[in-house]
Amino acid sequence: QAYRYRPNISLLKSYVEAHLDCETLSLKWLAENYLFVSVGYLSKQFVKEEGIRFSDYLNKKRDGIDKLA
Repeated sequence: QAYRYRPNISLLKSYVEAHLDCETLSLKWLAENYLFVSVGYLSKQFVKEEGIRFSDYLNKKRDGIDKLA
């Protein structure tokens, strides 16, 4: 079965890049207020496509920003 591209994760990652400094940024907020999907669905989709949990992804992104400062 061919891999089916899902735009949610791409949109999520773009939003995270632009709002890394937002302390309230969370998968729950993104699911409910930005992508309008259930948080459970988005969580499973993120792990399936990225291979890591969203919280780990966000922490790695923020650590990268801290190292540049």
